[in-house]
Amino acid sequence: MPATIAARRPPTLTEQLRRRLADRDITLLLATDSPPSSPPLDNPVIRVEHPDDLAPALRPPHRAGAAPSLLLSLSDLDRAIDARLELSGTWEAKALRGQGALACAVLAHHQLQQQREDQPHERERPRAPRLVLDLRTPEGGPHHAGRRLLLPGTQLYLDTGVAESFARTATSPLPRPLTVAQARHLHACLVWAGAPLSL
Repeated sequence: MPATIAARRPPTLTEQLRRRLADRDITLLLATDSPPSSPPLDNPVIRVEHPDDLAPALRPPHRAGAAPSLLLSLSDLDRAIDARLELSGTWEAKALRGQGALACAVLAHHQLQQQREDQPHERERPRAPRLVLDLRTPEGGPHHAGRRLLLPGTQLYLDTGVAESFARTATSPLPRPLTVAQARHLHACLVWAGAPLSL
């Protein structure tokens, strides 16, 4: 009598995305409580919701011991930056709405990478934070810039209910993230429009 082979459940879109992100050293964090309060992180969390708070959060030296997590709330950052762009009143400035958090995340990731490269590998020395990108939005869907922020070494935080929709947008092959050069150009445009990121 032939042995029966148990049918394996095919992986969900979220499970497939989690595996593909892991190949880029990206961790997908899902909210497990309702409503979600903060990512399930085991180390200290520095939350950044305003562009003026980003530079102090990135400034070394950091505390010794467990590396903190630098959590960027993309929706809050965009809201603060867009308010400055609205004050400018020009159509060029208004065309930049929704782009500020994208530049913040890429430039913050670049600075933290540089800090790690400059750090001696000693346990007792301060360690650069790990970047966590909060992709949640007040509307409930994933942040529109999430597909361009698949940055190595980061953690992406999403509501459990929208993880599948984000997985559909991040189709295979995974999209390339915004480059540092592109983020610097975007930052220069924001400075010109009166909405600097204080980086």
